[in-house]
Amino acid sequence: NPSSLAYVIYTSGSTGTPKGVMVGQGNLCHLATYQARRVVETDGQRVGLFASIGFDVSVWEVVMALCSKGCLAVIPASARPDGMRLVDALRALQVEVITVPPRLASEMESLEDLPLRVLISAGEAASPDAARHLAARLAYYNAYGPTETTVCATAFPVSPDFAGDVAVPIGGPISNTQVYVVDDRLQPQPVGVAGELL
Repeated sequence: NPSSLAYVIYTSGSTGTPKGVMVGQGNLCHLATYQARRVVETDGQRVGLFASIGFDVSVWEVVMALCSKGCLAVIPASARPDGMRLVDALRALQVEVITVPPRLASEMESLEDLPLRVLISAGEAASPDAARHLAARLAYYNAYGPTETTVCATAFPVSPDFAGDVAVPIGGPISNTQVYVVDDRLQPQPVGVAGELL
């Protein structure tokens, strides 16, 4: 049943107050469907487990590996905070798909000798210059989503000729979902008018 519980993950989100978020199986299926249709190029790829298992991004990584008949390669904790150490770990583990914060993505200069094919950044605003640089070398996605939407609500595939110079868009909704920009009465806003993302 799509509304049956898949897992509970604890987060403080933007409120700072810890809470348990109950994620349904249907939401998890939407995430897996998006990954299979848009992110993972072929079955059997090595997906890096970068996020801590207590962080919802780890669900994104585990599901991506399992649903694509891939291998989950655990990135050592010592390699996670530093771009050069991370590159060394990706090389040693032969990782083909990785999800990292944009700050680390922008530190990954030497990609030529890596088997890396897909890089997803999420968690903070991505640099347009770094996004263009990465998109010229591999499939690069800028993703966005709070825990309550099952890790990712939207994603933007960055093309090598991306012309933005202020911000990298968060993109459109993942498979079988919709997003709306609404006013304070939850009414849809016209195109180009600011509001809350729902």
